[in-house]
Amino acid sequence: LPTGGGKSLLFTLPACIEEGVTVVVVPYRALIEDLVKRICEYSVDCIAWKHGNSNPASVVVVSADVAGDITSNGNFLGYARLLKDKGLLRRVVIDECHLLFTSRH
Repeated sequence: LPTGGGKSLLFTLPACIEEGVTVVVVPYRALIEDLVKRICEYSVDCIAWKHGNSNPASVVVVSADVAGDITSNGNFLGYARLLKDKGLLRRVVIDECHLLFTSRH
C-alpha cells in the first residue's frame, strides 16, 4: 500500500480494542514524530520512548537504533522486560519492515 494507505491500522486498531502495550519499532528516528502524531489523532494513547522512560502507553514507538542499544542505563530492552513481567506487553511490530531487506546499513 502507498503512504497513507492505512498500514498503521494493522497495529493501531488492536491497540484500541485490547488492553496492554503495542511496541512499534521504526527504522529511523525521523519517522517517530510523524507516526506518534498520526496515532494520537486517532485518540490512541501513544508516546515516543526515550531513555529512562518507564511509563506505559497503548502504543510505544521507538527507533531501531535505540531499541537495540543495550549499553546505557534505562535502556529499551529493560523497559520491554518490565512491560512483559507486568503482563502488559501485547505485541511488537516492525514498521517499514521492507527496509530490513533493502537497507545496506
